[in-house]
Amino acid sequence: MFSVVIIRSNAVSPDPRVEKTACWLFQSGYKVTVLGWDRERKSPRTETRQGYHIVRYQKRAVYGGGLKNLLKFLMFNLWIWWKLLFTKFDIVHACDLDTVIPSWFAARLKGKKVVFDIFDIHSEAHFGNSKNWFRKILKFVEKFFINHADAVIIVDESRRQQINGTNPRRLEVIYNVPDGSLIEKVLNSQMVESRENVENRRFRIGYVGVLQEGRMLKELLDLVGNNENLELYIAGFGILEDEVKKAAEKYSNIYFFGKVSYEQALKIYSKCDVIFAVYDPTIPNHRYSSPNKVFEALALGIPVIVAKGTGIDNLVVTESIGYAVEYGNLEEIKSVFYEVRHRSVEERKAFAERARRLFLDKYSPEKMREKLLGLYKRLLGN
Repeated sequence: MFSVVIIRSNAVSPDPRVEKTACWLFQSGYKVTVLGWDRERKSPRTETRQGYHIVRYQKRAVYGGGLKNLLKFLMFNLWIWWKLLFTKFDIVHACDLDTVIPSWFAARLKGKKVVFDIFDIHSEAHFGNSKNWFRKILKFVEKFFINHADAVIIVDESRRQQINGTNPRRLEVIYNVPDGSLIEKVLNSQMVESRENVENRRFRIGYVGVLQEGRMLKELLDLVGNNENLELYIAGFGILEDEVKKAAEKYSNIYFFGKVSYEQALKIYSKCDVIFAVYDPTIPNHRYSSPNKVFEALALGIPVIVAKGTGIDNLVVTESIGYAVEYGNLEEIKSVFYEVRHRSVEERKAFAERARRLFLDKYSPEKMREKLLGLYKRLLGN
């Protein structure tokens, strides 16, 4: 039995992409261990989930703390190195730059393989358009590991342009698609709303994810809070968490669910009329974004709103699965809400059926699973 260690710099509670990867590998006969960083110390130190094992580093740190977390980040990387030295593995699957450095050195020391799974390009995700020396160093380091990992995974075809100038040994595109069994479970438990109920209740907007700047969350809270015809279901964690809590306490039409499991996130979305995924395109990393939300909306048959110029807007517009708006344009967003709200029940049903069919035909988890397992087989030579 081949052994895999997957490493992520969060608690994996939840982390849909990591959890799917671990499940797919375990179900295919791999022994899987996940190493994570529980910065809030709210999860158990060790956990067994769906057959794979999770071990968490439990030193406190602030999400979005940037350079303030540098020393703690170095300690986390030393912990990864120490764990890998005394863990048997054939492949180490490192998620993002903040785990690949100790993973690559440990793999080379042991003569094993390393997969660099790029969720975000850190030099662009955390330093935007800045041209400071630290960003330049990060960019150089990221390019080195893209070129020297045994395989690189990116989350969207548009990311090929983002890593232009590199020469990965093997490159695979695996989209951020939701777990098929969970989608079926959520859809099967979903109550079909009557025409009267849809027309008489408030229009529901859903957002589940990191609560941070650059996603129009403050504007959305204000817009919904001051409009009795709208309702916001919001969940997640991050630096804007306190503001979201205060808004939920202040306004009766904003519901904050806190940090939720992936299944809970899908259930929240299934009750909504539209999913909100509007990211600031002036942040370089957002120009190549591939939010889970887009594929979750597709799988659930719900329209999604994204920002123009974020890469994923091309897919949304081309496949007619939602709307692309100018970032910061509240009037345009309100127009989208109005348009979706006034769709008939028959129009909503037709949209949902077409979206789900598209998901199964082109973006299904089965297709992504085949890509991942094919890559692993090539790496291991069987």
